[in-house]
Amino acid sequence: MVSVAVFLAGTMMFFAWIAVTVFKDLDRGTEGFTSLKESMNSMFIAGVSDEFVSVFLKSYTAYRYVGILWLMFLVIAHVLLLSLVLDTLCAAYMSYSEQRTEEVADKRIEGMWKAFTTLVEATGNKEQEVSQEYFFLFLEEISNSPRSVGISPKEAQIMWDAIDR
Repeated sequence: MVSVAVFLAGTMMFFAWIAVTVFKDLDRGTEGFTSLKESMNSMFIAGVSDEFVSVFLKSYTAYRYVGILWLMFLVIAHVLLLSLVLDTLCAAYMSYSEQRTEEVADKRIEGMWKAFTTLVEATGNKEQEVSQEYFFLFLEEISNSPRSVGISPKEAQIMWDAIDR
C-alpha cells in the first residue's frame, strides 16, 4: 500500500514539474501551474478527485496540445494508480476476511470438541464414545434451549447416521 502511494505521489510530482516547465514562459492558461507548489496542489486535486476538469480546463482551452499531457496524467493517476490502491485495499480486506473465517472455524471446532468431551464425561464412558441414546438426549436438551433451533428426531437420526460411520 505504501509503495503505491509513493508511486502516486511521485507521478503527481513528475507531472507537476512537467507542467511548470511547459507553462513557465507562457502567458495564458497557466493558472494553477505557475510554481511547483501550485502545480503539485493542482495535480493532487486532479489526481485524487473528480475536479480534474476544472483544474485542467483553462490550460486545455488555451493550448490544446496540453490535452495530451493531461490525458497521460489522468490515465496513469486515475486508471492505473487509483485502481492499484483499490486493489490493495480489496486484497487487504480479503486477507483479513479469510483470517477471520479461519479463526471462527477454529473456535467452532474447539466448541464442538469441548461439547463432545463434556458429553463423554457426563456419560461416564471411558472409551471416548457417545451412545445413540445419550446423543439423542443431548440433542433433545439442546432443542429445549430458547437460543437454539430445535432438532427433530428425524434430523437427529440423520446426524447420528452421518457421525457413526
